[in-house]
Amino acid sequence: MACPDAIGCAGVTELLTKGEVPGGYVEPAYPSVEMSSKVKKHSLGPMADARALAFAEAGGGGEGKPPSTFIAPMLDEYMVKEKEGGGFDVTELLMDALRRGFEKLSGGKGHMDAGDVEAWLIKINKQLGRGSEFR
Repeated sequence: MACPDAIGCAGVTELLTKGEVPGGYVEPAYPSVEMSSKVKKHSLGPMADARALAFAEAGGGGEGKPPSTFIAPMLDEYMVKEKEGGGFDVTELLMDALRRGFEKLSGGKGHMDAGDVEAWLIKINKQLGRGSEFR
């Protein structure tokens, strides 16, 4: 899929404005990362970016795109690193954080039993049966 700017073609924008994102979708900002292996779609019909439309109707400015509403640093350098020869791997910083989280969630047992998993699901989803983690 060709896209003039990476922000305008984010997967979520494609999903909302076109109603579907194909399996194997790759965002221009992350050309080596497949965002989803399955087709994602919704049945609400194409939506519009009301903010972009209002900005354009008001005369826009600059390149005619609305200004950013949230500016934050890229944090991926703390989570992933490029492997020699291509591909990506997680950083030691992320692995350490994951190990500490697992240690806390498992109560130091080295594994999570059914009770630990249920407690985790309730903590992140507020109840059992909600969220993609439950499925």
